Amino acid sequence: LPPPGVVSAANWPEVLRAVLWLLPELHETEESRSALAALQRSDYPDLSVAHKLALLTPLTERCLSVETIRQELADNESRRKELARELREKQQALKRDEREAKADAV
Repeated sequence: LPPPGVVSAANWPEVLRAVLWLLPELHETEESRSALAALQRSDYPDLSVAHKLALLTPLTERCLSVETIRQELADNESRRKELARELREKQQALKRDEREAKADAV
């Protein structure tokens, strides 16, 4: 894959096209070959949803096979769960405080 510094807002469709042609799994099925051919004829935003999925699925699978990316995703999921738990605890504490404040006011 090209380094992030090579990809820009102006050239990402061409970089995507080049990277996708290099993935052998995109040449294995008729659906993938059809999507690659469509990408040669038109810009990525103009592709059908089916073609976009056929192109991005192998690319995503390839990315997920990289250990550092898998670990980053796992770490993010753990952090998300931790933050959700903290939020629930704080919401429960606020409700408890509100009930106590109402009881003290009566």
